Amino acid sequence: MTQSNAILRYFGKLGGLYPKDDIKAMEVDSVLDILEDLLTGIITSMMGPTGLLISDDKDSWTAEEKMEIRKRWVTKSVPRFLGHIEKRLEKSESGWVVGDSMTIADLKIFSNLTWFTSGVLDGVPTTMLEEYPACVSLVEKVKTAEGTKKWTDNYSKPYGTFDYAP
Repeated sequence: MTQSNAILRYFGKLGGLYPKDDIKAMEVDSVLDILEDLLTGIITSMMGPTGLLISDDKDSWTAEEKMEIRKRWVTKSVPRFLGHIEKRLEKSESGWVVGDSMTIADLKIFSNLTWFTSGVLDGVPTTMLEEYPACVSLVEKVKTAEGTKKWTDNYSKPYGTFDYAP
């Protein structure tokens, strides 16, 4: 099985983190798609021209090109896509991005925003969420949720190692 969002939906359904209501499910899917759009720029900076099928003979960006891509991502893509999520959260009475309980959309927001602000992505400021207080609140809400806290207490590894040992 491939495609992370398909896998996420499947396990979300098994774990009760994906809505049974079709409209709520569509809203969760919409947030997942916004996050995919948000990821495009940062992934572009990592894959290089060959990985993106732009070139057959240039495997990676120069340091300057990579930093320019990331700068544009922070100044153009982040406000555009994260702005949508911020607005949804500002309207939420529960503090969750869809509905009254945590969903896979909240978990993916938590995962992505934690990675973006971890300090391992050179050229991406760890303070990039300062203009998104509702997103910061959601990250904290997910971080302190019982299941998340149990997981991170048992399997805490810094992003820089990419080591995983259950």
